[in-house]
Amino acid sequence: MDKRCDFWANSTLCLVLAALGVFALGRLGTALSDRGLFIGSTEPSAAVAEALSHMQMEMVSMEAAAGGEVRAGFVLYNGGAEAVRDLELLCEFFDAQESYVGRQRWTLRQELQPGVVDFAESSARFFVPRRAEGVQCQMVGLRKASAATSRDSRAQGTDRQGEGHEADGKGR
Repeated sequence: MDKRCDFWANSTLCLVLAALGVFALGRLGTALSDRGLFIGSTEPSAAVAEALSHMQMEMVSMEAAAGGEVRAGFVLYNGGAEAVRDLELLCEFFDAQESYVGRQRWTLRQELQPGVVDFAESSARFFVPRRAEGVQCQMVGLRKASAATSRDSRAQGTDRQGEGHEADGKGR
């Protein structure tokens, strides 16, 4: 009987420790700073920063839908001399007291021609904190579009408006 009690006591202890471990791992991302441990630097390289300086973005809408899907619309302007694509955004979420509650990277996978104002709609699947009431997005990266990649993406049927979602949390 004594061995049987030891078995159940050890099993219960293991389950409690495992639950605590999962909880601690979930909180580790915010343990060292209010912005999180695993989010990399938002400072772009010099070449990317120069290209970003010619870009303008305004978020028109962002809404959370069922199943963790988030839909957003952006008005974009490329004031540079070259076409760009895969505009990378970093969106930070805030509560009613304007306290930081989380962040998420988002990639708008469409090509933006120079001198053109364009509207981009995108949806992605990611977690938005429930207490988030405000969001602020900034452009943190992009890729210059070459003529070859532009032709390839059209040949593969890539949607120019960037609609759709991917399971990895990035807009298409």
